[in-house]
Amino acid sequence: MIFPDQSHINRVRDALWQRTESGASVMIGAGFSRNARKAGPAKQEFPLWMDLAASLYTKLYPPADGEQSRHHLPNALSASGLLRIAQEYEAAFGRGSLHSVIKELTPDDGHIPDEIHTRLLRLPWRDIFTTNWDTLLERTRDFVLDRTYDIVRTCDEIPSASKPRIVKLHGSLPAHFPFIATEEDYRTYPRRFAPFVNTVQQAMMETVFCLIGFSGDDPNFLNWSGWVRDNLGELAPKIYLAGWLDLSPHRRRMLEDRNVVPIDISRHQQALNWPENLRHRYATEWILHTLEHGRPYDIIEWPSPPGLSPPQIPKHLQPVEIVTINAPMKEPPPPDIDPAPADLPKQVRSIIQAWKHNRNVYPRWLVLPPARRHLVEQTLDDWEEAILQTLPELKPIETLFTIRELVWRRESLLEPLSEELEKAVQDVLDDVDCGARKIRGEDGHTVDWAGIREAWTDLAFALLTGARLRFDANNFDRLLAGLRPFQDDRPEVVQRIHHEKCLRALYSLDFAQLEKLLNGWNPEGGDPIWMSRKAAILIEMGRNDEAVSLLNQSLSVVREARGREGTLAYPSREGWILCFAIAFSPSIRKLTDETVDGPPPFGRWKQLAALECDAFSQKRRFLEALKNDTEEKEAPLFDLGARPGKTIRFSLAAYKRRVAANQAVRLCEVAGLPPSAADFVVASDLLNLAADHLVNTDAALTFRMVLRMSRSEADKTFNRIWTRSRIAAMPMEHVTTLADSISSVISYALPRFTRSIKSDDSWPGRLRIATEALSRLALRLPPERTEEIFRQALDYYQMKEMALHPWIYKSMRDLLHRTWEALPKERKTLLILDLLTAPISGMNGFQSFKYWPDPGELVANADKSIAPPRVPETEERWSEVAHMIRQGLNKAGEPRRRAALRLAPAGQWGCFTEDERNLMAEALWQDHNRLPDGTTLLDWVFLLLPEPEPGLAEKRFREKWMGPQEVTKKEEFCEFFWKLGNALDSLRGLQQPLTLSEEECSNISASIEKWADLPLPQNQLFFPEWGIREAIAGLQSILREINLSPPIAEKLYRRALELSQTETPGFQLFGGLAKSLPDRLDELSMSMRKGLSSEKAVLAEEAVLGLERWLTHSVEKPSISPSPPLDLLREAGVMIATRRRGVLFRALELARRVFLSGASEQRDAIASLAIEGMRYLIEELRYDRDHDEESEKDIPLLRWSCAHLALAMSASGYENDPTVEQWVDIARNDPLPEVRYAERPTVVVQNQESPAEEMT
Repeated sequence: MIFPDQSHINRVRDALWQRTESGASVMIGAGFSRNARKAGPAKQEFPLWMDLAASLYTKLYPPADGEQSRHHLPNALSASGLLRIAQEYEAAFGRGSLHSVIKELTPDDGHIPDEIHTRLLRLPWRDIFTTNWDTLLERTRDFVLDRTYDIVRTCDEIPSASKPRIVKLHGSLPAHFPFIATEEDYRTYPRRFAPFVNTVQQAMMETVFCLIGFSGDDPNFLNWSGWVRDNLGELAPKIYLAGWLDLSPHRRRMLEDRNVVPIDISRHQQALNWPENLRHRYATEWILHTLEHGRPYDIIEWPSPPGLSPPQIPKHLQPVEIVTINAPMKEPPPPDIDPAPADLPKQVRSIIQAWKHNRNVYPRWLVLPPARRHLVEQTLDDWEEAILQTLPELKPIETLFTIRELVWRRESLLEPLSEELEKAVQDVLDDVDCGARKIRGEDGHTVDWAGIREAWTDLAFALLTGARLRFDANNFDRLLAGLRPFQDDRPEVVQRIHHEKCLRALYSLDFAQLEKLLNGWNPEGGDPIWMSRKAAILIEMGRNDEAVSLLNQSLSVVREARGREGTLAYPSREGWILCFAIAFSPSIRKLTDETVDGPPPFGRWKQLAALECDAFSQKRRFLEALKNDTEEKEAPLFDLGARPGKTIRFSLAAYKRRVAANQAVRLCEVAGLPPSAADFVVASDLLNLAADHLVNTDAALTFRMVLRMSRSEADKTFNRIWTRSRIAAMPMEHVTTLADSISSVISYALPRFTRSIKSDDSWPGRLRIATEALSRLALRLPPERTEEIFRQALDYYQMKEMALHPWIYKSMRDLLHRTWEALPKERKTLLILDLLTAPISGMNGFQSFKYWPDPGELVANADKSIAPPRVPETEERWSEVAHMIRQGLNKAGEPRRRAALRLAPAGQWGCFTEDERNLMAEALWQDHNRLPDGTTLLDWVFLLLPEPEPGLAEKRFREKWMGPQEVTKKEEFCEFFWKLGNALDSLRGLQQPLTLSEEECSNISASIEKWADLPLPQNQLFFPEWGIREAIAGLQSILREINLSPPIAEKLYRRALELSQTETPGFQLFGGLAKSLPDRLDELSMSMRKGLSSEKAVLAEEAVLGLERWLTHSVEKPSISPSPPLDLLREAGVMIATRRRGVLFRALELARRVFLSGASEQRDAIASLAIEGMRYLIEELRYDRDHDEESEKDIPLLRWSCAHLALAMSASGYENDPTVEQWVDIARNDPLPEVRYAERPTVVVQNQESPAEEMT
């Protein structure tokens, strides 16, 4: 020990530097002001209390009084004499005069703060109190940049001042009165200035309280220590009086009896050598040096080495006790390894030594705070390259420990290991056999096997995590087997094995296995974070009660343990556990039965922020790294040709996106954060963004991760990730594995779904999203597997619990439709009777939700070629179909609607007997005077179905739709044109066209004229968007069947031109108008040409569609409908050649129409342009190519269109063109069914048909 009172100064020092908030306060007395520097040579010294007493005494008793003056002087200079003499002075001359004398004797303006003042204020005091009247401390604030002190001069200022404060207890120059000096001041002080007394007492109770600048008989010191004893009695804490005290044993004992602990620097080893006039200054300097050198390393600064060192200790003040701090070492910069320096191994050993030391002093944050990450990562890549290059020169054990440090840093950053580093890790693990204690096959008796085993397991776990995230089952199982012998080494080994196995089952969607693993995992008794990690997985299993119980236990452990060790392990864990527990915090949410105990999370995070343990803010930093300048992206619609209303583009550096996304995934695993809990977002915001950035490089992980987070087919992230293009690009082995996993999810979820009673139960959502996901994967599966899923879907359709549940109908409909879509025609034929004999809702005890799909929807538009023949083997089942349909038609509501849906296709296939058709006709036509009602069939469909008498359906249809129309409202016109045009078009396509009479044509023309006469408002909103497009589409079909009179045609022409200035142009009407207004052909062509060249994709696309309709008009009735000019067709060809975005699909469809039915000169006009574009599209439309967000949505549709165009070209004489051949081959092997099952069409050649060939 340096001197007898060292332990006492150490107590002050340790309290001063305690973490989070200083535990020491100081009171400064008059002696400290004597350290100030004079502003000029003639300035007087600061007075001590004896100096002040002598001056007042002299004014009261001038030397001329002689004996009386000498008699009273000793009493005036005693401890109580100052107060009494000041009182006498006030009585004699008044309070104002006393203040004036004090201002005169306190040379505040003549002195400036010394370095000692600056050093005092730089120390982290909770508060600084002073009885001094001068302003030296206040003026010192300007020289202290790292701490901000509020000044308190009056009691009124106490509430508004923030700590740390400089509290002026006895008044302050120049005019904060009273200056406390008289006996009466001190006697009444506790009453008049109670807030000051209470503030000091609180500081004494809450902190270690030290006095500097006082002597043992200083009246300020004596009075303040007396007030504390009077108020607190036996509860009064010890206070520390530090300085040159030179106390006698009796005086010291007296102070100690009063709970004052002297720190008497006069007992220092060199004190006797100090000059007498500097003793007090040296004592103060020694105190400051001791306090300054007690500063510990601030562990929140890790991995930065300590900053500025304390001032150097002069020889005359030595010795001063120096606190040994366990701080990080400075890490050397990476070398330039091109070319590698000769001393590269030496430099690598140097960095590994620094890394090892710094790992050992790591504060044990659960997650390295984002604010410290850059210090770890800034040179890591360069050092990794240097280390990997040096490994061949290192011995195996040195290699093991070298790689361990590198891997530890990568894992601290939550980053995956590079392929090169993984290989190096695996090589060194293979070299070291911990079980046999051999290194490369040789005995290793002289090495530290305990340390080796620890490093070996750490590296093996890093590889295990990587294998799990890559779904590398073989390596995962091999590494897991290698780790099992180490389970007894450390508790962490057992816990991490459990965690890794559970995460593997979770990502693999193997919930049955996960349930077994969770039941066998006991995380209690070790690091509390394991309880939170298990709770996160329990939440995803819907076991909320167990999860909340574990959360409460883990929080209880971290709160009891915090402060017991010198690391941030427990505060950090508490911060991250709160990110999860907030979902069950009663102060935040009142909706859950389960609750987590404890104070409100946000208040606690605010406290933890000082330790870099505010996990809420840190999670936000991870989010910001993922968001950057990303805007919300629109999710593409899955089904072919479906488009959203708008697209938002985004941009981010690919590498940074991947790194941040990988870190987000690992953060959730390390911190134990589930995507959500009790419908509260925990980490799904992070994982959703991570999914967007990982899908192109880690599709297997991303697809599964999104399934874990999503609960419905409408989830935006699910629809952004599970796109048709990405599923098409997925390797087949991944598709089958994922499909099997999802099938097992459905099997596991079904029984839990049927007994689900809680509104927040996760299993209905899991079943819903799993069903939707399987429906999408079915497009890629082999026919036999797809058929198996379809049969399962039919079984699900009949399950009572599912059929009645409103949440499942959309995904069940998708499963039925998409598996059916993916089946080849021959397999569909085998399934038709199973489909038609499935139960009908509302019949035979089977009930369903109103919108529950009906299998009849699947064959609504199927032609006869798909129907199985009615032969003896199928007779009984066809009879069953007929009976079910008739039974349903005889009922009302859902049974009738659904039965009619099945009759619509089946009634056209010719598989029912005459008796069955008659019975079904009577059941359908319950009122012969009008078309059947109570179904959702369009009216024209009844013309194809059984009817009570021949021609009844056509008669009723003509009466309703071709007679005079009482239509006045714009919406009614839209509906009329759409439904009539659809009917004419559909019946023509089914080779059952309706021939319109002259009267019927006149009636329809009259309706067209009325519609054309309606005014079009300036705001262009007169026609609702949902109706006008359908109206135009219907009108173009109607114009193919009727000839408008020139006046009506002129009116429609003007309306079409008006519409072409809107977002709903009328280009589709141009073909019909060209027939009725041949003189307007040039004007129609010019308007169409403008539309084709428009910069607005919507207008250009409508123009191409209108051109296709025009071509169709001219092909069907070439004698009266003029063909569109060839240059317009070439414009569409240019769109294909240039792959113009937004209109390419329509241009390809127009080209297909040209090759299916156009004239030879039309084909020649477009052929070379189409082939040129298709040649580029072979590469541009690859599923596995990187596409921007907008392009990706159209990839399947454009491939479908290219495939059909190639087949049309192949059938019309271009079969030998290399590009056409290549596209035909692509179509034959395409992963998606709509392209794979495309058929070679029938092509019109010189008014004759060549037989179509089906693509095999």
